[in-house]
Amino acid sequence: MQKFALAAKSNKDTNLQMRSLNDLALAQTLIGENIQTIIENFREASRLASQSSSDFYYPAENLVRIYLSEKSGVSKNLQEAEKFSKLMKAEGHEGILYDAFNAMNTDDRLRLID
Repeated sequence: MQKFALAAKSNKDTNLQMRSLNDLALAQTLIGENIQTIIENFREASRLASQSSSDFYYPAENLVRIYLSEKSGVSKNLQEAEKFSKLMKAEGHEGILYDAFNAMNTDDRLRLID
């Protein structure tokens, strides 16, 4: 865990820093770290990804998952999910989560499904 944190803080290469932050947040998820800390690390990795030439959509995808699910102790937040879903699209990725989010936004029947 400390290796990820050190790499995320000390790395000058944007691509390595965003990957380290994403890996740190994933490791924090596995050990049950505070969800707000995890979200902050995914947000920072997403910010770095949006400034990078690398097609690295995983932090944004992880945030969409968090905001569409209530399992992690975070209330469902469709506005935040949409924000990061758009970031995924801007990075050229329109995966299953992006499609699911758009379906939820356009089809009232799907809004009833949790």
